[in-house]
Amino acid sequence: MNTDFNFLPDSFEDERDKIDYLFCYLRRLYRQHSLVEWKKGIEELAQVVSNNYCESHLVEQDFLPFVSEIKKIIEEAWCVLQKRNRMEFKHEYLGIEWKQNPYALKKKNISEDHQYRTSFKRQFQNKITMINEYECRDFFLVFDDFFNQLDVINWLKLMDKWAEFSVRGKGLISECYDYTPNETSRHLQRLFEACYLMDDFVFCPRFYPPNSELFRIDYMMLNCYSETFNGYNPFLLLAYLFTEYELSELKNSFSYWMYCAKIQTEVYKNDEPATLLGLYKDIGQLLEIGWLILYTKDMPEHWLDPARMDSDFDMTKVNIKEEVLTFLSREEQCNPRKSLHNFYKANSWFHYQRMTLEDALFYALQTKNLYYNIERFEKLESSINKLMEILYALNREFMNSILFGGK
Repeated sequence: MNTDFNFLPDSFEDERDKIDYLFCYLRRLYRQHSLVEWKKGIEELAQVVSNNYCESHLVEQDFLPFVSEIKKIIEEAWCVLQKRNRMEFKHEYLGIEWKQNPYALKKKNISEDHQYRTSFKRQFQNKITMINEYECRDFFLVFDDFFNQLDVINWLKLMDKWAEFSVRGKGLISECYDYTPNETSRHLQRLFEACYLMDDFVFCPRFYPPNSELFRIDYMMLNCYSETFNGYNPFLLLAYLFTEYELSELKNSFSYWMYCAKIQTEVYKNDEPATLLGLYKDIGQLLEIGWLILYTKDMPEHWLDPARMDSDFDMTKVNIKEEVLTFLSREEQCNPRKSLHNFYKANSWFHYQRMTLEDALFYALQTKNLYYNIERFEKLESSINKLMEILYALNREFMNSILFGGK
C-alpha cells in the first residue's frame, strides 16, 4: 500500500525537486525555532528531568508542547533517512571523500591567532559546537549516529518519559528511566545542529566548498581563480602555472621586472605593459598558492591525486625537469614542505609582499623621480625567488607522486 513512509514520485524533474521532496517537511518543522532556541530549550528540559529540585521558573514551565515538537523532528529525521535510502540519494558535496593534506601545517605550528582559519566550522559563527569537521561536511552522518543510539520508536518513548518527568517532582535517574540524561541532551542537540546544516544545505546545495574557510571572510585570494564553486585546489593552480613557465624563464622575467623597478631610467617594454600585468598576477598567485597549501588541512581526495585532480588537465605539460635552485640550501631543497613553512613563518602577513609587488609594478612602468626604496625591492626579489624555487620543488615532488605511492 502507499503511505507517506513508502511513497515515492515516479520521477523528479531535476535535483532541486529531489532535495525539496527529501527535506521540505523536516525543514518546515525545524524552522519553528532558531538553533539557539532549540538547544537552550533542550538544556532547560534536561535540567528539569535530571534533578528532583531545580529553579522555580523551570519547574513552572510547560515543556509538553516543546517535547511534542522534538518528537516530530525525530520522526521526520527518521523518514528522511528512509527516503534517502530508497531514492539512493547522493550529492556531489555530501559525498566528497576527504583526505588530510600532507603538506599542511600541523596544528601545533599554527599560532592561536590563525587556528580559526583552518576550521571549516568557523563559517557557522560558533553555532556548531557538538559536531566534528567531517560530520559538518555531511549531516547525514549525524542522523545515522542519532538512530544508532536508539531506534526511532525508543527515541519517541524516551521523549514521552522526559515529558512525563518534566511535570513530576522526581528525576529520571532516581526512577531508573534515563541514567545519562546529559548524554541524551547532547545527542538531541547534535541532531538539531545537523538540522541547521540541512537547512543551510537546502538553501544553497553548494554550501560545502572545499577550503572555503580560508578565504570567505578574509578575502585572501586576490589572484587565484576558483577551481570549483568557491574552492581552490592549490596543487592544480600550481601545476597550471608551471605549464606556462619553466622555472628559469619565470625567474628571468621577474629579474627583468625588478631591474626596471629599481632603475628609474628603465621602463618595462617587453610586449607592452600587458605582459608585466600578467606576470604581476602570476607572482601574486604564487604567494596565495603557497599559503593555501599550508593552511588547507583537509582536501577532497582527488585533489591529492595528480591523475585525477582535473579531468581536463593535461599533466604531461607540467614542467618538472631538473632545474638549478640557487636560492635554496641543500637542506631546503630536500624538504620543500619545511621550507614552505619557514617562508610563511617569516612572511606571515604575505599581503605585505603583494603591496610591495604593486609598488614595483608602478615603478617599472614610469620614470618619474619619486621617493622609493631600492633595498625594499631587493629584499622582495630575493624573497620571491626563494618562494618560486620552493614551490617548483614541491610541485615536482607532488607531480611525481612521491608522497602518494608513485615511482
